[in-house]
Amino acid sequence: MGSKVVRVGDIATINSSQYSPKEKWSHIQYLDTGSVTKGSISDLQQLDPAVDKIPSRARRKVFDKSIVYSMVRPNQEHYAFLDNPPTDMLVSTGFSVIDAKTELVSPGYLYYSLTTAEATEHFQSLAEQCVSTYPTLGVGDLSAYEIVLPSLDIQRAIERILGDLDDKIKLNSQLNDYLAEMLLAKYDQLFGPFSEEKCNGTLADLGEVVGGATPSKKKEEYYCRHGIGWITPRDLSNTTDLFIAHGADDISQAGYDSCSAKLMPKGSVLFSSRAPIGYLAIAADEVTTNQGFKSVVPKPEIGTAFVYCFLQRNKQRIADMGAGTTFPEVSGKTMKGVELELPGLEKCAELTAFAEPILAMIQSNECENRELSSLRDALLPKLMSGEIDVSKVDLRQLNNHLA
Repeated sequence: MGSKVVRVGDIATINSSQYSPKEKWSHIQYLDTGSVTKGSISDLQQLDPAVDKIPSRARRKVFDKSIVYSMVRPNQEHYAFLDNPPTDMLVSTGFSVIDAKTELVSPGYLYYSLTTAEATEHFQSLAEQCVSTYPTLGVGDLSAYEIVLPSLDIQRAIERILGDLDDKIKLNSQLNDYLAEMLLAKYDQLFGPFSEEKCNGTLADLGEVVGGATPSKKKEEYYCRHGIGWITPRDLSNTTDLFIAHGADDISQAGYDSCSAKLMPKGSVLFSSRAPIGYLAIAADEVTTNQGFKSVVPKPEIGTAFVYCFLQRNKQRIADMGAGTTFPEVSGKTMKGVELELPGLEKCAELTAFAEPILAMIQSNECENRELSSLRDALLPKLMSGEIDVSKVDLRQLNNHLA
């Protein structure tokens, strides 16, 4: 039996079930749109209705193999496939929840069909036609989207192939989470918790605190695809990677020369100082940032690892120091004045020696994940169009080393 073209609304239900506070769940696990990027979930909030204020947007129920797809700014790719989610899980009304009619379509195949580059571009173009504060997709736009539907056997084969790649990406990410926790545990062992009584220095003693700037958006020549890395807080919101060298936009040499942005070396620790405060990353190469950062170029004797761990452990304390009426912001003066106990250089050297292979492994896994994601994205349309015979592809060896 050959393939056919069908509308999503004919093979799936959208937003079929909504939670009511009258149901009085004892616990709620809540997922917001900002905590999901390209299938990866970074934060599932644990809420107790008896003591916590439940967000008004926590209304959408999900089920096994539900697809959650953010309706705002589709190009930011806030979507995920929920394989066996908690029974007490709710997601934001900013998501549409798509549930496959399994007698017609494989849930995983539907997920991959909705997350191709072609689908993302199509949904973004529709969202930009919406008269709203942000480009917003309508439920009808999702329902009307057409996909190619081969036989269920071929759908499941495609889902398996792409799932093998995603499983490897997930394993790398889980390993990186474990490695990051090891690094923070070593930092805690060496330096202990923050104590006001022991403060004898400030963040400025650890390295140079650097702000950022934005070249004029009116000058197209200030921006390019392959130029000087320029990072914004939004770039960090759209990735779970620790290391970063480029954001959505690079700036040209002319753009760099036109503003007060400063080129920081590899190993600098980027810290978002507004909207929101506390995103962290390590520069994988020379980078600049916009004005939403107060980054730190560590002194060589202090090292990247100590500065990163210190900021990670103290980001809430720093956020509480922010000021502003529209949204809190940490000024350069405030950032430089963050109090701390000056670390002993021998302990800094010990942390650096411990951290170097860990950070190298994290960066290597992130690079591999980007390559695997590119392979998956390249395979996806070719598998769905039949250009590649699914019977000739077997990627299960990707994880054989874990058997």
